[in-house]
Amino acid sequence: MQIGFYLASWGMYRGKAFLLRRSARHYVPLIRTIVDMPAEVWDIDTGLYSASNIDCLQACERQVAQALAAGEFKPTLTLTTKVMLGVFGNVPAIDTFVFKGLKAATGVSSWNLSTNTLTAIEQFYLEHQLTFDAAEIHTLDFLTGKPTARSYSHAKLVDMALFIAGQQ
Repeated sequence: MQIGFYLASWGMYRGKAFLLRRSARHYVPLIRTIVDMPAEVWDIDTGLYSASNIDCLQACERQVAQALAAGEFKPTLTLTTKVMLGVFGNVPAIDTFVFKGLKAATGVSSWNLSTNTLTAIEQFYLEHQLTFDAAEIHTLDFLTGKPTARSYSHAKLVDMALFIAGQQ
Protein backbone atom coordinates (compact mmCIF):
# COMPACT_ATOMS: atom_id res chain seq x y z
CA MET A 1 0.00 0.00 0.00
CA GLN A 2 2.84 2.38 0.82
CA ILE A 3 4.42 1.94 -2.61
CA GLY A 4 1.07 2.53 -4.31
CA PHE A 5 0.35 5.69 -2.33
CA TYR A 6 3.91 6.91 -2.82
CA LEU A 7 3.64 6.47 -6.60
CA ALA A 8 0.21 8.11 -6.62
CA SER A 9 1.67 11.14 -4.84
CA TRP A 10 4.22 11.40 -7.66
CA GLY A 11 1.50 11.38 -10.30
CA MET A 12 2.00 7.81 -11.49
CA TYR A 13 -1.76 7.15 -11.35
CA ARG A 14 -2.86 10.05 -13.58
CA GLY A 15 -4.77 9.84 -16.82
CA LYS A 16 -4.52 6.49 -18.53
CA ALA A 17 -1.67 5.24 -16.36
CA PHE A 18 -1.19 1.48 -16.39
CA LEU A 19 -1.12 1.35 -12.60
CA LEU A 20 -4.69 2.69 -12.43
CA ARG A 21 -5.88 -0.66 -13.75
CA ARG A 22 -3.97 -2.71 -11.18
CA SER A 23 -4.67 -3.60 -7.57
CA ALA A 24 -2.12 -3.38 -4.78
CA ARG A 25 -1.44 -7.08 -5.45
CA HIS A 26 0.51 -5.97 -8.54
CA TYR A 27 3.30 -4.84 -6.19
CA VAL A 28 3.94 -8.27 -4.65
CA PRO A 29 6.75 -9.15 -7.13
CA LEU A 30 8.26 -5.69 -6.57
CA ILE A 31 8.23 -6.13 -2.80
CA ARG A 32 9.90 -9.53 -3.19
CA THR A 33 12.50 -7.95 -5.48
CA ILE A 34 13.20 -5.18 -2.97
CA VAL A 35 13.60 -7.72 -0.14
CA ASP A 36 16.03 -9.77 -2.25
CA MET A 37 18.18 -6.80 -3.34
CA PRO A 38 21.83 -6.97 -2.30
CA ALA A 39 22.62 -4.97 0.83
CA GLU A 40 24.94 -2.58 -1.04
CA VAL A 41 22.00 -1.14 -3.02
CA TRP A 42 20.80 0.49 0.20
CA ASP A 43 24.18 2.20 0.78
CA ILE A 44 24.71 3.76 -2.66
CA ASP A 45 24.08 7.49 -2.93
CA THR A 46 25.11 10.24 -5.26
CA GLY A 47 28.74 10.92 -4.45
CA LEU A 48 29.44 7.17 -4.40
CA TYR A 49 28.81 6.29 -8.06
CA SER A 50 31.88 4.11 -8.66
CA ALA A 51 31.94 1.74 -11.64
CA SER A 52 30.80 -1.19 -9.47
CA ASN A 53 28.05 0.91 -7.86
CA ILE A 54 26.84 2.05 -11.28
CA ASP A 55 26.64 -1.61 -12.34
CA CYS A 56 24.67 -2.34 -9.16
CA LEU A 57 22.26 0.56 -9.80
CA GLN A 58 21.69 -0.55 -13.38
CA ALA A 59 20.99 -4.12 -12.25
CA CYS A 60 18.62 -2.79 -9.60
CA GLU A 61 16.71 -0.74 -12.19
CA ARG A 62 16.37 -3.77 -14.49
CA GLN A 63 15.08 -5.92 -11.63
CA VAL A 64 12.57 -3.25 -10.55
CA ALA A 65 11.38 -2.97 -14.17
CA GLN A 66 11.01 -6.73 -14.45
CA ALA A 67 9.06 -6.88 -11.17
CA LEU A 68 6.65 -4.17 -12.35
CA ALA A 69 6.17 -5.52 -15.87
CA ALA A 70 2.88 -7.21 -16.70
CA GLY A 71 2.06 -8.72 -20.07
CA GLU A 72 2.90 -6.16 -22.71
CA PHE A 73 3.34 -3.38 -20.13
CA LYS A 74 6.96 -2.31 -19.80
CA PRO A 75 7.53 0.20 -17.00
CA THR A 76 9.10 3.51 -17.92
CA LEU A 77 12.41 4.76 -16.59
CA THR A 78 10.41 7.37 -14.72
CA LEU A 79 8.47 4.68 -12.86
CA THR A 80 11.47 2.50 -12.07
CA THR A 81 13.67 5.36 -10.87
CA LYS A 82 10.81 6.81 -8.77
CA VAL A 83 10.63 3.44 -7.04
CA MET A 84 14.41 3.40 -6.57
CA LEU A 85 14.41 6.93 -5.16
CA GLY A 86 11.50 6.25 -2.83
CA VAL A 87 12.75 2.90 -1.57
CA PHE A 88 16.54 3.13 -1.66
CA GLY A 89 17.22 6.86 -2.11
CA ASN A 90 20.04 6.03 -4.50
CA VAL A 91 19.16 7.78 -7.81
CA PRO A 92 17.09 10.79 -8.81
CA ALA A 93 13.73 9.97 -10.39
CA ILE A 94 14.39 10.47 -14.09
CA ASP A 95 11.22 12.22 -15.20
CA THR A 96 10.79 14.91 -17.86
CA PHE A 97 11.88 17.79 -15.63
CA VAL A 98 14.90 15.99 -14.15
CA PHE A 99 15.91 14.96 -17.67
CA LYS A 100 15.63 18.58 -18.88
CA GLY A 101 17.49 19.85 -15.82
CA LEU A 102 20.30 17.34 -16.31
CA LYS A 103 20.59 18.27 -19.97
CA ALA A 104 20.69 21.99 -19.15
CA ALA A 105 23.24 21.52 -16.35
CA THR A 106 25.55 18.97 -17.96
CA GLY A 107 24.67 18.70 -21.65
CA VAL A 108 23.87 15.00 -21.20
CA SER A 109 20.59 14.02 -22.84
CA SER A 110 20.46 10.28 -22.34
CA TRP A 111 16.96 9.02 -21.45
CA ASN A 112 18.18 5.88 -19.70
CA LEU A 113 20.15 4.89 -16.62
CA SER A 114 23.38 4.54 -18.56
CA THR A 115 26.87 5.02 -17.19
CA ASN A 116 26.89 8.36 -19.02
CA THR A 117 23.69 9.50 -17.26
CA LEU A 118 24.83 8.37 -13.81
CA THR A 119 28.26 9.95 -14.32
CA ALA A 120 26.58 13.25 -15.30
CA ILE A 121 24.40 13.09 -12.16
CA GLU A 122 27.53 12.40 -10.10
CA GLN A 123 29.37 15.34 -11.69
CA PHE A 124 26.42 17.66 -11.05
CA TYR A 125 26.40 16.59 -7.41
CA LEU A 126 30.17 17.03 -7.03
CA GLU A 127 30.08 20.50 -8.62
CA HIS A 128 27.47 21.58 -6.07
CA GLN A 129 28.46 19.33 -3.18
CA LEU A 130 28.99 22.14 -0.67
CA THR A 131 25.47 23.43 -1.32
CA PHE A 132 23.92 19.97 -1.11
CA ASP A 133 25.80 19.11 2.06
CA ALA A 134 24.72 22.39 3.68
CA ALA A 135 21.07 21.77 2.77
CA GLU A 136 20.49 18.85 5.10
CA ILE A 137 16.75 18.17 5.13
CA HIS A 138 15.36 15.73 7.67
CA THR A 139 12.40 13.45 7.13
CA LEU A 140 9.37 13.97 9.36
CA ASP A 141 7.98 11.54 11.88
CA PHE A 142 4.54 10.38 10.76
CA LEU A 143 2.91 10.56 14.20
CA THR A 144 4.46 13.75 15.57
CA GLY A 145 5.31 15.69 12.40
CA LYS A 146 8.68 16.52 13.95
CA PRO A 147 12.03 16.07 12.18
CA THR A 148 13.72 12.69 12.59
CA ALA A 149 17.44 11.91 12.65
CA ARG A 150 17.13 10.60 9.07
CA SER A 151 18.08 13.05 6.31
CA TYR A 152 17.16 13.05 2.64
CA SER A 153 19.77 11.30 0.54
CA HIS A 154 22.00 13.30 -1.78
CA ALA A 155 20.16 11.65 -4.68
CA LYS A 156 16.87 13.13 -3.40
CA LEU A 157 18.43 16.59 -3.12
CA VAL A 158 19.87 16.28 -6.63
CA ASP A 159 16.44 15.14 -7.81
CA MET A 160 14.83 18.28 -6.36
CA ALA A 161 17.50 20.59 -7.82
CA LEU A 162 17.34 19.07 -11.31
CA PHE A 163 13.53 19.02 -11.24
CA ILE A 164 13.45 22.77 -10.49
CA ALA A 165 16.11 23.46 -13.14
CA GLY A 166 14.12 21.44 -15.67
CA GLN A 167 10.99 23.50 -15.03
CA GLN A 168 12.78 26.72 -15.98
